[in-house]
Amino acid sequence: MFCSFCWHKWPLNRALCPFCGSRNQEDLLYLYSEEEKEYRVDACDSCRKYIKTVDTRVLGRRAYPPLNRWPACISI
Repeated sequence: MFCSFCWHKWPLNRALCPFCGSRNQEDLLYLYSEEEKEYRVDACDSCRKYIKTVDTRVLGRRAYPPLNRWPACISI
């Protein structure tokens, strides 16, 4: 993960929620648009939080996170 506010980087296992630590695959989901597959929302039904994500594997160019200053987490 990479924070667009402070530029801190840290490893994160995609198979768990970064907020509540849930590993239940039925709770973890991601949403994306067919038109913009590089941008997605990783969500957790357990704690009802999500994080906005840029998939750099699909982006096809270097990402510059400070240009997309999104909140780190939002309760849904």
